[in-house]
Amino acid sequence: MIEQLRALIARHCETLRRELVEIERSVDTLCQDPEGSAELISHAIARSHKLKGGSGTIGFKDISASAARLERLLKMSLEISGPVPREILGEITKEKEALADLIGAVRPEQSGLFDVQLPTKPSSSPNGLAGANGHTELRSVS
Repeated sequence: MIEQLRALIARHCETLRRELVEIERSVDTLCQDPEGSAELISHAIARSHKLKGGSGTIGFKDISASAARLERLLKMSLEISGPVPREILGEITKEKEALADLIGAVRPEQSGLFDVQLPTKPSSSPNGLAGANGHTELRSVS
């Protein structure tokens, strides 16, 4: 079971890299044309949102937090009437670059779930994860 989880984490690392390419393309286009379409910005928001949620779930908290900041900045730009101000474009670019640095250096072992200790015997709980006290017991091995 732990090997399946680790394989899922490794696949997520590859997904991060693919999604980043899409985000970079959208943000770079927006910076070249600050009057960029709402569709372009919405695309970048959706990709950032996906990275935020997926990375948080799989245990990459720094990537999730960076993607959340980027998503927030992109939403701000979507609410602006007219061209996106240079100041906001600068913040968007800075956060995109921070996200790119995190993703560029990501390794499966960095996930908070990589060394999680999974239960070894079946449980009587519906989800199979509860311990003797009835509470979920996923523990990270340090």
